Amino acid sequence: MNNKSKCLIFVVSLLCLLNTASAYTPPKGIPAPPFGIDEPTYNSATHCPNWPSAANSKAGGQSYDCYYVDNSVSCTDSGNTYGYPNNPRCTLPEGSLTAGAYMDVRGGRTTPYTCGGDRCDWRGIGTATDYILISGAKASQKPILSEWVHIGNGGSASYLIFENFEIQPTTGGLQIRPGWDGENFDHISIRNNVMHGSGNFKSYEHFLGGVDQSLYPNSSASYLVFYNNESYDAGQWNAPSEDDTCSFIISGKTSYMWVVDNVAYRSGGDGVAGSHGANRTSDHYYIGRNILYQHRENCIDIKEVNDVIISENICYNQRPSSSSAGEGIVIHYGKNSVGPNRAWVIFNTIYNVEKGIQINSTKGDGYIIGNVIYDINHTTGTSQAILAYSMPKVYVVDNTIYDYDTGIKFDNVVAGQTFIAHGNILSNRAEATAYEIYVPTGTSYVDLDYNLVYYPSGSAAFGWWSSTQRNLTYIQGQGECSHCNEGDPLFENVMSKNFTLKSSSPAINANIKHNVYNTFYSLYGISI
Repeated sequence: MNNKSKCLIFVVSLLCLLNTASAYTPPKGIPAPPFGIDEPTYNSATHCPNWPSAANSKAGGQSYDCYYVDNSVSCTDSGNTYGYPNNPRCTLPEGSLTAGAYMDVRGGRTTPYTCGGDRCDWRGIGTATDYILISGAKASQKPILSEWVHIGNGGSASYLIFENFEIQPTTGGLQIRPGWDGENFDHISIRNNVMHGSGNFKSYEHFLGGVDQSLYPNSSASYLVFYNNESYDAGQWNAPSEDDTCSFIISGKTSYMWVVDNVAYRSGGDGVAGSHGANRTSDHYYIGRNILYQHRENCIDIKEVNDVIISENICYNQRPSSSSAGEGIVIHYGKNSVGPNRAWVIFNTIYNVEKGIQINSTKGDGYIIGNVIYDINHTTGTSQAILAYSMPKVYVVDNTIYDYDTGIKFDNVVAGQTFIAHGNILSNRAEATAYEIYVPTGTSYVDLDYNLVYYPSGSAAFGWWSSTQRNLTYIQGQGECSHCNEGDPLFENVMSKNFTLKSSSPAINANIKHNVYNTFYSLYGISI
C-alpha cells in the first residue's frame, strides 16, 4: 500500500470518528430522535451564496430563501423582503416559509423583537435535508423576542428548527399547535432557547407541543423535540392558589415527543406536564436528562399516554402546595379516569422532595427501575420514596433509597393486581415508626425478593397487612423476601451523595436480573 492510500484511509477513518463522536447520545432507554438535534445550523457561504452583498432567494434564481435580520445596526424593511448582511431587515418576516429557508437573526438585545398581532408565527413544509431553520445566530447573545411564538398558525409545519432565542413574553410562551383544525405537525425541533417568564400568576409562558383533540379533532403531531432549553419564572411558583403554568407541556394526539436535556425551575405548575386529557391518543413520550426543581407542583406529571419513558432526570426541592403533595414524579390518571400504560420511570435522581415517585394508573402497567431517591421526609413522618396503588401491575426494581420516612408503599392492593419489589436497597430510614416496605392490604398479590434493607438504629421494619412493624424474619416466615438481606449496604460516601457500592458491600452479587429488562428490550429494542 502506498503512502497516498494510507493517508486517504487515515483521513476517512478520522472523519468517521469525528462524525461518531459528535452524534447525540440520548438518555438511557430513550432512542435518539431522527431529526432535530444533530442537524447543523446552515453554512451561509454555501446555503446563501449571494451573501453578504446581495439577497438570496428562490425568486431570484437561487436554491433557497435566506433572510437576514439585525436591528442593532442600520437596517430597513422597505423593498427588502429577505435582507442580507450588508443590508439587513429590521423586523422578523413571519408566515409560511419554503423548504430550506434560513432565517439568520442578530441583535434584539437592546431592542427586543416584536411581531405583528400578539405573537410571532411561522409554518412551512421542509424536508429532512432541506429543513426550515429560524436561528438566533449568536447562541451566547440570543436575540430577545418579547412576544410569544406560535409554530403552525394558519398552516401545517414539517421539518422546522427554531433555535437560539430568548423569549420574554407576558403570556403564551412557545407553542407548537394548530391554529385551525386539520393542521398537522411533524419533525419540529425547539432547541437551545431560553424562556424567561414574567413570574406573574397564570401567565402561561410555557414550551408546549401537541393537539387539543376536543378543539382540533382532525389535527395531529409527531416527532417533536424540545432540546437544551432553559425555562424559569413561568407563572408564579410560590402562588397561594393553583397557578398551573408549567415549564413544558405535552398535549394530546402526539406520537413521539422528546423533552430532553433541558433545565426548568420556578414554574407555577409542573416542570414537565403531559396529556392530562389526552385519553391515550398520544404515545411514545421521552422525558430524559432534564434538571427540574422548585416548581409549585411536581418536577414531572404525566397522564393518559401510552409508552412514556422518564429517564435520567434530576429532580429536587419540591414542597407541598394547595394543589400538590410535593411529589417529584407523578404518573396518574387524568380527567378521563385513565392513566399512562407502560410508564417507565428509570435511572432518575430525586431528592429533597415530599414524596419521590407516585404512580397510580387505573388501567396501565408501571415500571420503576434503577432510580436513586434520597432525603424524602415530611414533618409528620408520612412521606414515601415510592408510592404505588390502583395499578394492574407495578414493578419496583433495583432502586436505591436512602433517608426516607417510608421507603416503598404499595397501597390498596386488591385481587387481580401484581405488585413487585425486587432488588432494591433501602437504607437509613429517618422515621422510627415508619417502614422500609409497607403493604397495609392485599399482601397475597405482592411479591418481595432480593431487597437489601438497613436501619442503623435497630431492625428493618415492614408493614404487612397491618400497621404493626414487623422484622425481616417475620416477612420471610410469610413466604416473602426469601432472598432478602439485612445489613449496611456500604455506600462509597453518603455525605457527598455517592451511593456507589463499595467492593465489600453485601449487595454485590446478591441480586438476580429481573425480567423487566427483557420486557423493555422486547418493546423498544433498547437494552437498559
